[in-house]
Formats: sequence, structure tokens, C-alpha cells
Amino acid sequence: PVTYTIIFGNSGEVPAFELNLDSDLPAELVDIAVSSSQTITQTGTAPYSWALGTLAADSGGVITVTGRIDPDLNAELNLSNTVQIYSDNALAEHSVSADVVLPEVAFAVTSATVAETDGQVTLTLNLSNPNPYADITVYYATADGTALAGQDYVAANSSVILAPGQTQTTIQIVILHNVREEEPETFTVTLVAGGGVIPAGQITVTVTITDNDLTVYGPIVTRP
Repeated sequence: PVTYTIIFGNSGEVPAFELNLDSDLPAELVDIAVSSSQTITQTGTAPYSWALGTLAADSGGVITVTGRIDPDLNAELNLSNTVQIYSDNALAEHSVSADVVLPEVAFAVTSATVAETDGQVTLTLNLSNPNPYADITVYYATADGTALAGQDYVAANSSVILAPGQTQTTIQIVILHNVREEEPETFTVTLVAGGGVIPAGQITVTVTITDNDLTVYGPIVTRP
């Protein structure tokens, strides 16, 4: 979660009239909620704006804005917010920023070997850091090598979800059994994108399918 605590005040000796406050909240912040220590009126959302009315001399208040980073974010960024408080004849401004660092996801191995009779190959994904607040979605896709989708394995263009706090999961690719005698064949599985995560490091695994079919020889007929 992200919390902005906006503290404002009038240090003068006379009241400040018709005060307004703008907060340029980042677009990547979702599920926004606002609370205040005094009565305010929201007048806009881009930027967020509030009418504060009259602020007595030597008084102030607090506006608290909470939200969370968009869980579908797929790139790191600098999260900034600029606040302005103003009246007809005065302006004050303050800015804050913070870097948003996404966790990285990678395969646990560079390659895997599976017999065609095994039915599937299981691949493990590791997350560098968990997200304790939201699901993380990882997308992956297969690509032919010498092994062909539909003949040797079932093509996949899918995703897997890691629950909040989870740092490891697995995916399964279906392997097809045929009766042809073949040399070992390969295909690849690649992490292609993510929601709340960045594929990095070992993002591709080469899967080798080994064959267990025996060569069948036809009968040899000879003339006596």
C-alpha cells in the first residue's frame, strides 16, 4: 500500500480564505481512498482537488490518501506526487517521489529432459521477492525446435498466478506419446511478460523429449 499524508496549515495571524489543495496523484495508484481531519469538498480527480474553505489563523489540518500500486504494472518507475495549496493571492507547493521496484521472475533451471511416456514436464519458477498485497501473473509461451507442437507436445500460451506472499510456483507442459522411433527432440518455454513482475535472468528453458519406441523390423522372407 501507498499512503500520502498531506499536512497543511496557516501560520499567519489572520484567517486564510477560499483555500484549495491539488494533489497530482500518479496514474499507477489504484483503489484510492481519502480521509481528512476536517471538512473538505472534493472538486476534481485529475489532479485530485479539494476545497478547504477558510483556515483560521495558526491552525491546520491533515488529508490522508491511501492506495496501492496497480498490480498489472510491468515496468519499474518513479512514483511522484506534487501537492499545491493556494488561494487567490498565495501558493505553496511540495513534491515527493519514490522508486517502484518490481520483483523478477525466472526459471529455476536452464534445461529439462522428459520421456515422451511421462505425459508432462514440470518447470519451476522463482520470484526474487514476494508481493504481500496482490497476485502476480506470469505469462509464458512455447516454441517449436525439433519437437513439433501437436505431434510431440501441446503448445501453450498461458499464464500462472502467484498468490500474495508466494515466491515459487510450477507450470506443466503436456508431452505427447507417439509410436514413431525418433531421436531426442527439443522445444523451448519462454517467460514473455508479467503483471506486477519483470521476467529477468533465466527466462527460457529448453526441454528435451526422449523416445522410448523400439525399431520394428518386418519379417524377412527367403525362397528355399
